[in-house]
Amino acid sequence: MMSSNSDIEVMSDDLDPDYSDSANSDNEVKENKTRKRKINKHLWKRVQRKSNLNKGLACTSKSGINMPARRGYECDCKNRCTSKISVEEKANILDKFNNLADKNVQDSYLFGVRSVARRRPDIMKKRLLGKGHPIENILTDNELIQTSKRNSSFHYKIILAAGREIMVCKKALAGLHGIKFGRIDRIGQAKKSNSAPPTDKRSLSEGSRVLKKPEALIQQIESHINSFPIRISHYTRNRSQRKFLSPDLSVMKMRELYVEKYNSEKYRQWKADNKTKFEINYDFYLHIFNTKFNLSFGKPKTDVCNACDRFKNQIDAAENPEGKARLNQEHSVQQAKAQKFYDDLKRFSEQAKTDEKMDVISFDYQQNLPVPVLPIGDIFYKRQLWVYNQCFYSAKTGHSYMYMYNEVEGKKVQMRQHLS
Repeated sequence: MMSSNSDIEVMSDDLDPDYSDSANSDNEVKENKTRKRKINKHLWKRVQRKSNLNKGLACTSKSGINMPARRGYECDCKNRCTSKISVEEKANILDKFNNLADKNVQDSYLFGVRSVARRRPDIMKKRLLGKGHPIENILTDNELIQTSKRNSSFHYKIILAAGREIMVCKKALAGLHGIKFGRIDRIGQAKKSNSAPPTDKRSLSEGSRVLKKPEALIQQIESHINSFPIRISHYTRNRSQRKFLSPDLSVMKMRELYVEKYNSEKYRQWKADNKTKFEINYDFYLHIFNTKFNLSFGKPKTDVCNACDRFKNQIDAAENPEGKARLNQEHSVQQAKAQKFYDDLKRFSEQAKTDEKMDVISFDYQQNLPVPVLPIGDIFYKRQLWVYNQCFYSAKTGHSYMYMYNEVEGKKVQMRQHLS
């Protein structure tokens, strides 16, 4: 007589999850994963491209255009500002600017290197008179300052090594930092209006699209989701925190039960006219369900070998070709051993049909059966009774024998110990 070995017995016990309040494994994954993976914006291509631009590195634009690294250039003003700065000092200025690596920080730095000088009204009047404007048409001093497009000028001061300061022109400032005039002009407008340095508001529209809800309301939804009994997949609990709710539930059903529990009056009205609007809609409830919990419904559809799953993860993560080839070879050996077991099982099963002194008995549990099964809202919050059905199969006769019992009469572990 040939029976399953101890490894197969463990697998038969782990095929179905049992209800539990928490995982009991010492090897449970420490990372708190949710149903949807967390957003790692620093890995997005557009974020990496933006970071490279701020650092002055070469990159490829969204449209596929190759953008060279940031580099400085000389000014051609009458004072030859950049010629007063050594090559080493120019490189240090550009490196310091690139190392800031954040556009807002860079703009704050540029905001501090410039100063504003208000233009004198008397000089402005002389220029207007020199252009032939009648004196009676010239505005007062305050009107000139308020209406003139050039009512102020800017001075740019660069601090070099050992605290040495040097005045430069606008083009020299742009050339030393490898930027365009438009960026300097935007910072100048903020400086002239005595406001704070400008901030980069691109890619910040996300906040306006997110529904803002009170924290107490979010905690209420989390408490409601936690009120449902859960079960844990013992087969995958060593590497996964995924827990399972009743297969009769769904997010739509849970949200309806939430409204019925916390807003019963509107719920009855909605049942009557099907038009009543609720503060918590389905999309927001689903958002909390996906981002705060790692829950699914029913049980795992397929059973995966621990070794195969481990090899798959290691092979996908391997960067060295030699290491990946070694893992593929080890995986093939493991699969060959598993296939050898099933080949032996099949061979002995065929032999048992003709050998009177031999039989092959295999046994396994079928899916756990929760009872009672009732489409009533209150039943989803209660702990249901589990009924187990163990199947025994004789390869000699081809007959199957079922033994059904509930969890009050015994656990699966007790039955396995009795059989062993």
